[in-house]
Amino acid sequence: MVKYYQFVFYANWPRCLEAKEFIRTQMSLAEPNESEGNHNKNKLVWEDDAGIGRYRVDFIQSIPAIGFRYWHDRVTPEVDSADPMLEAILKMADFLPKGTKVSGITGKLKDIFELER
Repeated sequence: MVKYYQFVFYANWPRCLEAKEFIRTQMSLAEPNESEGNHNKNKLVWEDDAGIGRYRVDFIQSIPAIGFRYWHDRVTPEVDSADPMLEAILKMADFLPKGTKVSGITGKLKDIFELER
């Protein structure tokens, strides 16, 4: 079961922008659909094969941080068991420098990140 719905990496803003390009290409993420009024150049969305956005990645300049989160109402049993956001989080963890501050460590991620400390 997906036990984390939000996970955040804290990095300086230039590094966040580098991470945005990295994760966009690694995970085939897209900018939000403008027709839904959600267009924001500092967000990326992962869509399933049906074209439904299941999780998004926010690049937050004011903090600065990179936040991953599932849309609660779009987590189906299939999404829950496949946990597609986990792969993206792990790729981001490999991309960012070791020791990057994080929050939202629960479930599978708790075991993974505690082993690295």
